[in-house]
Amino acid sequence: MTLDARPIADSLAQARHAAGAMKAATMTFVLFFEDASVGAWVRERTHALAEKHPSRVVIFDATRPLGEDRVEPSTARGEWIEMGVRGASEHELAAALRALALPEAPIVLAWIANGLASDPRFGALAEIATTVICSTSVIDTGTTALRELCAFMESRPAIAVQDLAYLRLAAWQDLIAGFFDDPALADELGRIRRVEIAAGSASEMYYVLGWLASRLGWTPCAADRLCNREGAEISFSLAFEGAPRRLERVALAGATTRCLAEVHAQDPNAVCLRVEGRRTHAERCAPLHSFDVASLVERAILTRGRDPIFIDALQTARHLIERQEHLE
Repeated sequence: MTLDARPIADSLAQARHAAGAMKAATMTFVLFFEDASVGAWVRERTHALAEKHPSRVVIFDATRPLGEDRVEPSTARGEWIEMGVRGASEHELAAALRALALPEAPIVLAWIANGLASDPRFGALAEIATTVICSTSVIDTGTTALRELCAFMESRPAIAVQDLAYLRLAAWQDLIAGFFDDPALADELGRIRRVEIAAGSASEMYYVLGWLASRLGWTPCAADRLCNREGAEISFSLAFEGAPRRLERVALAGATTRCLAEVHAQDPNAVCLRVEGRRTHAERCAPLHSFDVASLVERAILTRGRDPIFIDALQTARHLIERQEHLE
């Protein structure tokens, strides 16, 4: 059996003439996964996205065999297609996407699987998509997916990929930057000599470190050291703590002052900030304005091309990972 989406495309074209069917779509949203453990929640989040944005949703479910398909009737809120694609080649998947993609709307690909650099199916689908979204910490809490993303983006410079693991950090970036909005602390930026980060997966830790380095002009100069523009060394430590895809703690320390942001001990949706040492500030806690996956996807769609800050953070992360692997 081969993968053939043309009968589904033909039936949907006919259904769009019915009363109450979707007349215009904001996008063709394509989801690929092959791990049964993520199937339920990725469908749930895709439903949330489709509720906000009338779309043609195409789910390539690699846990199901070819021919095991499901198509929901078109409604004003969109169209829903699920296709079993276990064993399908990259050419079959690309042909199926071309057959199902709406000509009037952009194609958004969400790849929730491994193999960003090594799986030809990802490359084939990404070549067709307008926006490509991955999550380097959803399947693997280590550095494998992050390294594969780096390799893919180097080999396919024309394709812009957005990583949910990075987009999810926006609230933390704002909190960390907020430390130094205080004029009394602004001059401490140049005195940072130690960074401590704890999270439940590697991507979040490396992205925070890469973002800090790119914004402050630090470059990797050893396996566990960065150097600032004046040549001063900044040591760093990365610790696995807490749930996957969640940051737990970020600390920035100089000789006399330490700025700390960490998840509240009793409330995982709040972060407590304090400054210790010569410039001590009383602790204050604030809600952690985390974004749901639907909102993160929206942000990825609105980010046209390659975000230079994201690219800088990713490249710094790659250099640090390579230095540590060489040391090992």
